Amino acid sequence: MNNIDLAIEDFVNKTLNLEGLTLKGFEKLAISNGFYFKQQGGDENHGTYAIFKTYNAHSAAITKCHCGHIHRL
Repeated sequence: MNNIDLAIEDFVNKTLNLEGLTLKGFEKLAISNGFYFKQQGGDENHGTYAIFKTYNAHSAAITKCHCGHIHRL
């Protein structure tokens, strides 16, 4: 892994551990840390999202589950 890959993984792992995290909060943190945050499928109730620096490169996927929590895929 290169530095960008590690930065994405580190960001996602740390952010998922934040208490009371919302999808909107995750998106704001991603953007403020220089990442793109794009919905890949589903909707705001149950959707999959990608966090990445550049297209066609390493990305991390998360999902907002119907249980109400955000999980790493």
